[in-house]
Amino acid sequence: MPKVEIYKSDLEKLVGRKLTIKKLDEIFVNYLKAELDGVEGDKLLIDLDDTNRPDTWAVEFMAHTIKGILGVERGFKLPDVKHSGIKIKANVPYRPYIAAVLIEGVSLNEKIIDTFKSFQEKINLSYGRKRKKLAIGAYDYDKINSKLIEYKLISRNELIQPLGFSEKVTIQEMLKTHEKGKEFSDLVKTKVPGLIANGKLLSIPPIINDERYKITKNTKRILVDVTGIDRTYVEFIAGLIGYQFFLRGAKIKSVTIQYKNEKTVTPKYKVKRMKIKLDDVNNYLGLRLNEKELKKLLHSMRYNYSNGVVEIPPYRLDVMDDIDVFEDVIIAKGLNNVEPLPLVFFTVGKLSDITKRINCIREKLIGAGFQEINTYILTNKKVLDAVGFKGVELKNPCNANYTHVRSTLIGNFLEFLAKNKTVEYPHKIFEVGKVFEDGKEKWKICVAISHSKVTYTEIRQIYDLLSKEKISECKHKLFIEGRCAKSKKAIFGEVHPSVLEFFGIEMPVAILEMEL
Repeated sequence: MPKVEIYKSDLEKLVGRKLTIKKLDEIFVNYLKAELDGVEGDKLLIDLDDTNRPDTWAVEFMAHTIKGILGVERGFKLPDVKHSGIKIKANVPYRPYIAAVLIEGVSLNEKIIDTFKSFQEKINLSYGRKRKKLAIGAYDYDKINSKLIEYKLISRNELIQPLGFSEKVTIQEMLKTHEKGKEFSDLVKTKVPGLIANGKLLSIPPIINDERYKITKNTKRILVDVTGIDRTYVEFIAGLIGYQFFLRGAKIKSVTIQYKNEKTVTPKYKVKRMKIKLDDVNNYLGLRLNEKELKKLLHSMRYNYSNGVVEIPPYRLDVMDDIDVFEDVIIAKGLNNVEPLPLVFFTVGKLSDITKRINCIREKLIGAGFQEINTYILTNKKVLDAVGFKGVELKNPCNANYTHVRSTLIGNFLEFLAKNKTVEYPHKIFEVGKVFEDGKEKWKICVAISHSKVTYTEIRQIYDLLSKEKISECKHKLFIEGRCAKSKKAIFGEVHPSVLEFFGIEMPVAILEMEL
C-alpha cells in the first residue's frame, strides 16, 4: 500500500475548512480507501489501499475529493490550457517518449515542495517501475527561459551539477558517485539522454536534474517533463501533474513535442463520456435512487452528470467501465447506509479432499496452542532473496513492495514476526495459503515458533504431528547448518541469525514449511 505524508494545514487551506482528526479519519476510511496511520504535529501519515488512483497520493487531489464529499464544490472543471510557445525536439531511440507542461503563477513554500517531491518519487517508483517505465523532472523555468529545448543522446563526458552537489562533475563521475546515479545507472546506455536548452544541460532523464534549475519557494513558473517508454502513461502523468497545480489555482500551459516524424502537444485533457442507466445502477447496487439523488452522489465524487451521461475527470485513468462508476456511487452513498437483504436461500456444500486436510491440520495446530494468520500472496524480490527462494515477477506491479507472486510463505512469516516484536512471547503462528511454484499454484502450510530458547527439536515435533515422511539433513541459506532437515514436501529448522538480522528480528525463530 502507498504511504503518503501530507500537512494538515495545507489540506485545510485547499479544502477551505478546518477539519478535526476524527473527521479526517472518517473521510479517509469511508471515501478515500485510506487510513490515518499517525499524526506528527502538522504532518499526517496516511496508508492508501487503492493503488489504481495515483491522484489520491497527492494532497491537492485529496482536498479536491473532500470538497466534493463535504458539498463545498461539485463535479469538475477543465483547465483553460493555452500554448506556452515552448517546443521540445525529441530524439532518444531507447527512451523515446516525452511529455511536458508549463505551470505558471505558482505560490510555493517548503511544505508544498516537500509533498510534491514525495508525490513525484512515488510515481517514479510505482507507475514508473523504479523509473524504468517513466520518470518525472521539474525545473524553475525562469532559470531556463528558452523556447527551444532538446531531448537527445549526449556523451558521458558532458558536465552536470547534480542535485545536492556544489560543483560540476562529468556524467560518468556522477553515475559512480551520486546516490541516484549509482541506483539508476543501469537504465542508460553508452550515450545518455539529456535535456538541453541554450546549450545548458538541465537534466539526465531518468536519473538526475541539475542543481542550478531546481524549484524553490521563489519559483513562479515550473516546467515539468515526463520521459519514458510508455507513451500513454508518460502523457497521462504530465497531465496529472498539471491538473494537480491547477487545483492550487495555477495556470496550465501546453508544450509542443516534435518527434522525428510527428508533432504533438501535451498535456491533453480529454473528457471521457459514458452512458449509464438509473435502473442498472439501482439493480446492481440494490438501491432505490431517483435521478436527482444519482446526480448528487456522482457530483459529490467529482463526476459531471446530466441526462444519463457521466463525464469522467481526465485524472481518473482507473475508470474503465460503468462498474467503476457504480462503485463510486455506493461509496458516496455510504456503505453503512445500505440496508442488507435477508438470505432467501441456502446451499449445502461438499468439502474437497484438500479442504478436509487443511481443516484437520488447523485443528491440530490450534490444539497445540498456535494462532492462525493470513498474509498477502504478493511479496518482493528482496524478501524472496533473503530467504533463498524465487517468485514470479509481476509485469505491471502498482507498488514497489509487491512485485512478485510468492513461492514460499516463509518471507511473509518473518515480516509478520518483525512487526510483532513488542507482543509477548512465545510467538506460535501458522498459515495455510497459496503459492506459485514451478509454474503451478500450490497449497502450503507454514508454522513458526519464536522465543528465547526455541530449538530444532521443537519445530521437529510439529513436523511429526503433521507428517510421517522420512527426513534427511539439508543445507539452506535460511537455516543454521546442522539444525535443519527436509523431506520430499517439507523443510524446517532454526532460522540463521543473518536472516533474522535482515528482517530486524531479535528473538530466535524455528520455522517449518510443507506442501499439502
